[in-house]
Amino acid sequence: MKIDLIKNESIQPDQWSGGKTFQLFIYPENKFYADRAFDFRISAASIHKSPSVFTKFDGYRRYLVMLDNDLKIVRNAKEEHYKKWEIFEFDSSDHIESFSTGYDFKKYSRCTRNC
Repeated sequence: MKIDLIKNESIQPDQWSGGKTFQLFIYPENKFYADRAFDFRISAASIHKSPSVFTKFDGYRRYLVMLDNDLKIVRNAKEEHYKKWEIFEFDSSDHIESFSTGYDFKKYSRCTRNC
């Protein structure tokens, strides 16, 4: 297995409505975040704006963990709360509005069955 060391200063962040996202891994390697044509992606993000709306990725399942704060959201008009380090699993086509700031770590997987 090939392992690459990625230094913080080499990662070019992408903007989203609430902050920045930092891609750590994408598969296949020749795919791009903006195209939404990848099978698997791992990233870290900052949430600086509250409230903010999560970017939709139709056809993907996401798993998000807050690293420094709790996560307070409204998902499809229903309030939810997740503690720091608690896994928030969601269909990436859901409408999610966040009322938290902080840093997260997340995984995206293309749905092979119903999302």
